[in-house]
Amino acid sequence: MFKKIIISDITIDCKKIKYAPCYVPFYILPWLKFTIVSGAVDLARLWGLSEALIGLTIVSIGTGTPELATALMAAYRKTADIAIGNAVGSNLFNIMFVVGLAGLVAPMDATGINSSDLYVMFGLTILLLPTVWTGMVLDRKEGFLFVAIYVAYLYYLWPVK
Repeated sequence: MFKKIIISDITIDCKKIKYAPCYVPFYILPWLKFTIVSGAVDLARLWGLSEALIGLTIVSIGTGTPELATALMAAYRKTADIAIGNAVGSNLFNIMFVVGLAGLVAPMDATGINSSDLYVMFGLTILLLPTVWTGMVLDRKEGFLFVAIYVAYLYYLWPVK
C-alpha cells in the first residue's frame, strides 16, 4: 500500500484515508472503464445498432478517454506539443500497429465502415494541418470547430428509426 500518491499537482495522503487503501483506485479504474464500455456495447446491441456504429462511437470514446485526459492536462499546462502529439501518435499507433496486428491474427473485413467515415477522417487530418503549420496553436475557435464537427458526425452516423 502506498503512503502518498502524487498525481500531477494533487497529493493524496493515504494515512488520512481510513475507509479504503490507496491502491484500490488503480485496480478499480480499469475494471470500471471495461464495465462501462462493455455495458454500453451490450445496450447498443440490444437497440439494434450496427457493430461499425458501436466501434465508431462507444468503443472509440471509451478507449479515447485516456487521450482526452492527457490532452486536457497538456492544454492546462500549456504544452500543446504533448496534446497534439498524443492524439496524432495514438491514431497512428491504432491504425498501423493495432489494425495491422489484428490483420495478422485473422483476416478482417470492414464492411460496416463506409467510405464517408474515411473521408471524414482524411478531411479532419487536412483541417488539422494549418494548426500544425502555425506553430502548433489551436485556439478556442478551432477547438470548438473540431468538437462541432464531431457532434455533427455522430448525428450523421446515428440511425433514425
